[in-house]
Amino acid sequence: MNVLSFFHPEFLWALAALAIPLAIHFLARRPPKRIDFSTLRFFSAGAMRKSRMRRIKRLLLLLVRLGIVLIIVLIFLRPFDRRDPFAALRNPDAAVYEYVDPTISMDYRVHPGKALWQDAFDVLDSLDKILPQTAQRKIYDDGRDEFVPRNAFSSPTPAFLRFGESKADKMLRTFDAASRREKGMPILIAISDFQRSESRAFDTAFSHRLTAPVACLSVAPADAWDFRVSGVSASGENHSSVSVRVAAVGKPLRDASLSASIGGLRVGHAVLKIDKGNQADVSIPVTSGAAAPVGTVRLDADDPFPLDNEGFFIRAATQATRVLIVGDPYETFSLGVAFESLGRSVWNVCRKKVNEVSYGDVDSAALVVLCGVRQLSQPLELLVHGRSFGPKAILFSPIVDSANVFVNIAVLSPGERHPLRYLADGTSHSLVLPDTLSVVFQGFPHRMDPDARIYRYLGGIPGSAIIRLDNRQPFATALLDTSGNSWIVFATSLGLAADANNLVETGLYVALLDRLSRHALSLINRDARAWTAGEAVRNPYMGSKGGAQVYDAGNRLVGTWSRQPSVVFDKPGCYRIQPNSERAYWVCVTIDSLETDFSYRFPVPGRMNEDMVRCMTVGQFIPFVKSGHHGSISAWLWIALGLLIVAEVFLWERYRQESDVPNPT
Repeated sequence: MNVLSFFHPEFLWALAALAIPLAIHFLARRPPKRIDFSTLRFFSAGAMRKSRMRRIKRLLLLLVRLGIVLIIVLIFLRPFDRRDPFAALRNPDAAVYEYVDPTISMDYRVHPGKALWQDAFDVLDSLDKILPQTAQRKIYDDGRDEFVPRNAFSSPTPAFLRFGESKADKMLRTFDAASRREKGMPILIAISDFQRSESRAFDTAFSHRLTAPVACLSVAPADAWDFRVSGVSASGENHSSVSVRVAAVGKPLRDASLSASIGGLRVGHAVLKIDKGNQADVSIPVTSGAAAPVGTVRLDADDPFPLDNEGFFIRAATQATRVLIVGDPYETFSLGVAFESLGRSVWNVCRKKVNEVSYGDVDSAALVVLCGVRQLSQPLELLVHGRSFGPKAILFSPIVDSANVFVNIAVLSPGERHPLRYLADGTSHSLVLPDTLSVVFQGFPHRMDPDARIYRYLGGIPGSAIIRLDNRQPFATALLDTSGNSWIVFATSLGLAADANNLVETGLYVALLDRLSRHALSLINRDARAWTAGEAVRNPYMGSKGGAQVYDAGNRLVGTWSRQPSVVFDKPGCYRIQPNSERAYWVCVTIDSLETDFSYRFPVPGRMNEDMVRCMTVGQFIPFVKSGHHGSISAWLWIALGLLIVAEVFLWERYRQESDVPNPT
């Protein structure tokens, strides 16, 4: 197999110079003269040997001179070993695959007006002047998930960047498949800031043997610093303030302005001073009674990465908590009326049968009430298994009869057994509250209400008791399941079940539902329900008859959710989701925290790929390519040239000395 190739094959014509020493050799030969001798016995044997040696030295001198010319030409041709992986950078048959990290962290600006992604494309432009003209060049198109010809790739603009996680693992798999089909010499030039999440994707790919070399070029800043805003929320019953957390990473924050806006109007302001490496929780007083449902907090500071200087919040008073009540329409009627009596601006109620519940119903609800459910549909299966979008608060009203205890067990914890038992001792029991001072029960006039009577109930319900019966049996318990869902489990029915209790007829009914629902919501990690820009999630309206339109804070339509399997928000902000047949609600979309983690490291190639991976900064790459040391054998050629010149001088001197001596007669 031919393992040699040339960096500059255009100089092959210079091999014609080999004809020069050949011409000198033959033209400088003296024409032979014929002299007749009667006998050769008077010639010595040494003279005959000297004559033969002169012919051999003359031939060796010719070969040495041919070798000198050949090596001089080879030095210009610059041959290299094709087996060296990075020799492809100077090979006319090279197939150069290029990747520039398109995640938003590449918008970090070391110098004013110039981002990291621009430095990356500057390096690729410089590579244009070094690569052989016949080399193929392809660049990874993140939107199409494939490598496309470089000349077909549109000029990079800020729109080149996107929010969301890295797709480096997908890119590396695409390159591996393409390199196996490549007829030329493939090589990948990957340029990124190599945040830890990005490097982990390369680590995984490098844990297997590579089929083509990879050059990892880092554009990461030497000393990254950043000011960031997070945890924005409207606080206070009358929304008199906005809470926000501000961090100063790598540099102190001095006299920076932090302002809150609602509906485009500035309604609050604060001035910050934060030491390097610290963070501060700030409460901004809001003086305006603006009616807009969403607001923005903005940090005005000189920052190389300003994209995380803005946060968004929803004013809870304008956003009713979505309640999904599931069960028989007759039994759940009283539940729907109870929540609606508290105000539609507080509870946004939706009642459905089990077989009518869609994925969108479950995903969009914060509170789910399961009343007398005898079977679980697939969306409800996902709910109780913790695979719906974000943790939920669940009120569970069981079926209270001896024949259906197993149904309640299946709903509470699929695959597990609880010692639930039907209890009806022929007497009625009152409810006993633990106190009237705690947040849950503050304002209740008495710990025991003699008007509330429980006739039939279940024993052995799981969780910690928060309300008991007068016989110390639990009436309502609270628990958190392994998926983060917050459950309030009742020992008796909350629906229209007159033979089990009279709760619907008492003044406790609405108040208990409201307080216990709020308590369940307070126990879940509601921040986990936030959306992240660029992160695709399952479409909450997939499989439902309807859909939803998505509007931004400026009331511009930005998308339609219908039957697509997943949906994504392209940018951070506040968005209004308008279902086709339900009340609209708002969501906040934030930047991925991994994109603001400015800690960098190079990928680790592992022992099996040490020769196939080079990690360097972009500033080191162009000199590396220009040096041409990868695979080059030029150093050996210079050594060989020196030895041949010495040999030529030695042979020429000896040949000339012997030629000047006359032949003995």
